[in-house]
Amino acid sequence: MRLTPILVATLMLMVAAAQEATKSTHKSTATADTKKTMSKAKDSEKANAADAWVEDFSKGGLPDNAPTWHDVFFAPERRYGGGKVPCGVFDAAREKYFKDFVAPMAIQQGYGLETTRQQFVKQTDLPTTLTITGRKRQGCVTE
Repeated sequence: MRLTPILVATLMLMVAAAQEATKSTHKSTATADTKKTMSKAKDSEKANAADAWVEDFSKGGLPDNAPTWHDVFFAPERRYGGGKVPCGVFDAAREKYFKDFVAPMAIQQGYGLETTRQQFVKQTDLPTTLTITGRKRQGCVTE
């Protein structure tokens, strides 16, 4: 077989293409390894944060000085006066109490969080009265 200039040029192009393919494979492997390392570090940070969170609420029960809902309920009443608590303040206090005290206990005991939230809101909601325009909450003022 005789090497013609066209055959030589074709062989050179094939060799060059093969070398280029090898280089890009090495680059993509190095990039993938770097991404894997970064991903593992992020996963490790997330795992540590999750472990700390679980540790916080699994230490057992509420803190000794945790207020009852009754205590929290009357704190805004003392500040604003009976029946003059803004509904937003009442709702924010109820939500914070749920997040800080009720939710950790529910999770620890294996209860569903959304079901527990619905029951808590139902049990701690202010009474309503039927008016001409519909139901109205008593015990707070709309802002």
